[in-house]
Amino acid sequence: MATGAWIRFDGNTWQQFNVAGNQETGMRPFKLRPKENPKEIDFLRDQKTIQMRGIYVFEKDQLKFCWGPDRDSPRPKDFKGGGKDQIRVFVLERKKKV
Repeated sequence: MATGAWIRFDGNTWQQFNVAGNQETGMRPFKLRPKENPKEIDFLRDQKTIQMRGIYVFEKDQLKFCWGPDRDSPRPKDFKGGGKDQIRVFVLERKKKV
């Protein structure tokens, strides 16, 4: 995702927008497991089918999450990106109110 692109979370769904503000994805479901360590997130294709397994953490006004390159990838254990497992790390900043 490019700098300036953004994601809107609404309940248990998310939607991605590009830098120009154009919608790139429809509303997609996700499931959180906040009691796990690290906290877990599953991005879902529908209400039951897992598309990506990831982890997440909130730090001040940032949401950091990471996952592997495809649905068969194991859930990451930490927030180190890259490597042979091609782990992807994203850091989102809360949009400042104007």
